[in-house]
Amino acid sequence: RDLKPENFFFANKKETALKAIDFGLSVFFKPGERFNEIVGSPLYMAPEVLKRNYGPEVDIWSAGVIV
Repeated sequence: RDLKPENFFFANKKETALKAIDFGLSVFFKPGERFNEIVGSPLYMAPEVLKRNYGPEVDIWSAGVIV
């Protein structure tokens, strides 16, 4: 729910694997569950978050903005 470039890094200069960090706003998702909290970084936030009716698909939006 808070994907942004600052939350990714490379472990070292030799590896190309990207690692995610900072799981402070993460939650466990149950199929069919919807969320209503407005959380995340505005520049990477999906419109559904502002409508207070979203699921894990908002992370796909954020990933697309980052890419």
